[in-house]
Amino acid sequence: MFNGKNVYISGGRTGFLGTNFAKELLSRGAKVYVQSLHKDKQSFWKANTENVTEIICDFSKSAELPEGIDYFFHCAAHTSGAHEMATNPVAQITENVFINSHVLDAAAKAKVKKFVFISSSAVYPEYERPLKEEDAFLDDPPGNYFGPAWMKRYSEKLAEFYYKWYGMEILIIRPSNAYGPYSSFDLIASHVLPALIRKFVEKQNPIEVWGTPDVVRDFIYIDDFVRGVLLAFEKTSGFEVYNIAAGSLQTIGEAVENISELTHYDGKYSFNSTKPMTIKQRKIDNTKALNVLNFSSKISFREGLEKTINWYKSTLS
Repeated sequence: MFNGKNVYISGGRTGFLGTNFAKELLSRGAKVYVQSLHKDKQSFWKANTENVTEIICDFSKSAELPEGIDYFFHCAAHTSGAHEMATNPVAQITENVFINSHVLDAAAKAKVKKFVFISSSAVYPEYERPLKEEDAFLDDPPGNYFGPAWMKRYSEKLAEFYYKWYGMEILIIRPSNAYGPYSSFDLIASHVLPALIRKFVEKQNPIEVWGTPDVVRDFIYIDDFVRGVLLAFEKTSGFEVYNIAAGSLQTIGEAVENISELTHYDGKYSFNSTKPMTIKQRKIDNTKALNVLNFSSKISFREGLEKTINWYKSTLS
């Protein structure tokens, strides 16, 4: 399906999700255009990599696509970890609204056949039960997620409008917590697992873990996530929404124990409940992906952590 196709991947030059999509699509014969919003970040790509075209374009200001793009995977966004979500969530709103609006408009006008929008499971309200695709607009998102999550909700509806008006096929993906190679390991801006991995690999002592050990998340390894999204891409048409999740839950306490063991850490660590943290739990229902796509995750949480730790260590040498 992708062999010989021109695929534009926003965020594919320097971003976590985009880079992993680009590498998989290259292996399937696609010609990929990998974009980043700013030139100051180091590209993950070697110069003159075959079938890779690097583009730097700030989509918050404007967007224009090369001719002949068949598919668009929209992975670029201003993202951050728990610290910004707790202290400055408004930073995620305006820039992302412009980015999403500009790329949808450019893709529709360029007659892109299919557009994949990587949304967020943050769109969901805070319920104790697993959350299905149809639950996204039942109630307001909780706490500091209110603004950023409504930004994502608006962007999803904008994408649906472009499907209805232009006929451009739209696939909305709501991921659980994806992790793996090419994650950001910045201690302030990264998500929880990469930040923890860095602290334990560096043998910081003592280590302070933000939040409490009983926080619950669905963590999905990036290879499983990419595979699930591409299954949805291949098997659906028109306008569709899918949760892509591991379908299993881990606590932050379990994550810390596993990372400590896998890094052979012999120091001390503690949890600080006064530090910024997001919601206590988010359970994602992956029934639709299982039933329609026959998708289920294959890589266990511990195996995924080990792969991620080994990849991160390889970047330090």
